[in-house]
Amino acid sequence: MGFAECFINMVLNLLSNSWYSILINGQASVFFHSIRGGNEGDPLSLATFILSAEVLSRSLNKLFEDKRFKGFGILMWTDPLNYLAYVDDTIIFVSADQYSLEKIIEVLSKYEHTSGQMINKVKSSFYMHSNVAGSLFNFMGAITGFSRGKGKATFVEREATVLWGKATLISNVLQSMPTHILSVIDPPANVLEHLHKTFARWMPTSMGKFTVTSAWKILRHRVPTNHEYNQLWTKGLPFKISVFLWRLCKGKILTDDLWRRWGYMIVSKCRCCSQPHEDSFQNLFLNSETTMKVWKTFLHASGLVVNLTHVHQVIRAWWNARCCPKLNPLFQAVPAVITWEF
Repeated sequence: MGFAECFINMVLNLLSNSWYSILINGQASVFFHSIRGGNEGDPLSLATFILSAEVLSRSLNKLFEDKRFKGFGILMWTDPLNYLAYVDDTIIFVSADQYSLEKIIEVLSKYEHTSGQMINKVKSSFYMHSNVAGSLFNFMGAITGFSRGKGKATFVEREATVLWGKATLISNVLQSMPTHILSVIDPPANVLEHLHKTFARWMPTSMGKFTVTSAWKILRHRVPTNHEYNQLWTKGLPFKISVFLWRLCKGKILTDDLWRRWGYMIVSKCRCCSQPHEDSFQNLFLNSETTMKVWKTFLHASGLVVNLTHVHQVIRAWWNARCCPKLNPLFQAVPAVITWEF
């Protein structure tokens, strides 16, 4: 990698000239000489690991210079990808071509010989599509020396396979992100106290796992469920109409009286009335001359008797009306359609 001879000798002397003594049941053993490896927590240990990992990275990337090498099949306009790595966990993407597989195994063998790090074949496995012929599974196992993984890799093409260092690679990355983030920032004390209280109340699911869903149930402020809102979503009714009715029930329609409550003084006139009236929420959807006629027409046709005093009262009367079960969706949709047309 281009390091000077003096630097190589310096690192070699530090790693090969160490003596250790191990505590066994509280008693120190005799000292023994170490010819490789660093002390736990030694910064030099991390530096040398990064150097060796860089060798593996460059060796895998250099395979694309070989025109006979067939990598993992991805989109033509994307950069070639043949591995993902996090610390000592590695995922290698490769096609099921014999020459390409042999080149991958050759790189891994050279890395083992050079770095002294050995691949744990017991924990390593390969994944292929479930529709691949059984003979191809045997072919992969014979070349790699790995066993077939038991999980599913649905993102892998028919002629491609994935060599896994550990199946927990992605989950380890996600789980370690909060730890690394908190290690580089200094959050306020009240934030840490809030996190401690949250973790103390965080209970696992029935399967014994801690999930994002279970944590969200603790953090969010959940109001009591309003079962009337189930009537808003009628099968076959356009989604935009259901959303409009939901906003109407929440009082979020921008009528002139709402603007006035927000402090905006505007000139208001209802277009549904022959006599001038304010274009208010109640007047627009119930009390105006046009809307009153429409409501009475539909109520008379359905046989419902309702006092037209409030919009929400009329909507609930349609939702709770006793009628033939086949007509329930129709009665449920009528308030949405009428208010939408206004």
